[in-house]
Amino acid sequence: MAHKFSTLGIASIFILNTSGVYFIANEFPTLGLKTDSSAISSQVLAAGVPNLEVLSPSSDLSNTLKNRMVFSTFSEEPRAGKNLTLRNTGSQTLTITALAFGDSQEKFNAVRPADHQRGRDFTSTANLPITIAPGGSFSLPVRFLPQRAAALSTGGITHTLNGENYASLTISSNDPDQPTTTVALAGLNADNVTGRFEPSVAEIVRSFGFGTNVGTENQKMGGTKILLGDEVYSPYWVRANASAL
Repeated sequence: MAHKFSTLGIASIFILNTSGVYFIANEFPTLGLKTDSSAISSQVLAAGVPNLEVLSPSSDLSNTLKNRMVFSTFSEEPRAGKNLTLRNTGSQTLTITALAFGDSQEKFNAVRPADHQRGRDFTSTANLPITIAPGGSFSLPVRFLPQRAAALSTGGITHTLNGENYASLTISSNDPDQPTTTVALAGLNADNVTGRFEPSVAEIVRSFGFGTNVGTENQKMGGTKILLGDEVYSPYWVRANASAL
């Protein structure tokens, strides 16, 4: 039976039998990987099937944020794209048949739901179909090209309007176990650079998909101290291990 274990973000597959544990392979963190033991067994042992694994760029903290690409620019400036790595870990040719950019499939921001309907802001120049031989890989270019202008909000505390842009990329293939794989896309488009023109901390945290509550962009950091989001006063901390220095 094949089992999958993960240590420090690196996954290993082992085959267990009566003679002991035999090491098979290490894998980089993947997107859309089947974690069911029987599915992993079929990936490793079965013949005649393609298998798609997707790795996002390391610059996007992909070891922490699975299924996500994060982009940034300012004043709608076109910038170079980033690559998703598509790998075929199966034993037959993998064919990518469709790439669809659409609305974000994450939970909508209740304040600005239109920010999650920005499929038009992302594109790829890849030509279809894409065929990947067993053991091979393909670098899929993705670009963030915001189609609406960012601006500063009016009011006492400035933040970016039309700065957050969320979408999804759905990859269709002939992988029999997982014919579609979805990657979350996030793009920050600042009104300009430096100072009050830059996105707020809350906007940045949302773009990376972090769940920590740092307050909202309508709250000012500094000045008279108030608690923001998950913040707590230092006197409320307790030592996790009383015997440790």
